[in-house]
Amino acid sequence: MFRHRFITKIFLSLIERYDFENGDDFRKALLETNELKIRLQQWTGHSRLQSLDRYIDLAFGELNEVSKPVEKLRDSIEVDAIRMGLERLAENLEEGDLSDGASRLRVLTAALDQLLRHQTTKK
Repeated sequence: MFRHRFITKIFLSLIERYDFENGDDFRKALLETNELKIRLQQWTGHSRLQSLDRYIDLAFGELNEVSKPVEKLRDSIEVDAIRMGLERLAENLEEGDLSDGASRLRVLTAALDQLLRHQTTKK
């Protein structure tokens, strides 16, 4: 069990360090640098290099499971910040303060656009 976790953690660390998008991109990079897989094979006693591929899938699965709640939390915080900004802007407009309303509205719109773009690229 320790060996499996060790290998998965090594791949997880590499994925995070080099910011690979998916397992296929990571496998392509490993094919170009087969030396890493050979070293891992020697460290762990695996008889075949291909047997290390399942740990790549495990590492990406773990990374995705960890990052989903973090992304949801970040998105929630951004939505709350936009909502608070809109509420403050509405209060100022109700009080007749129009001094920087247009520029604040543009900033909030840009933040909302960025959040929506991020949401659509995740799918």
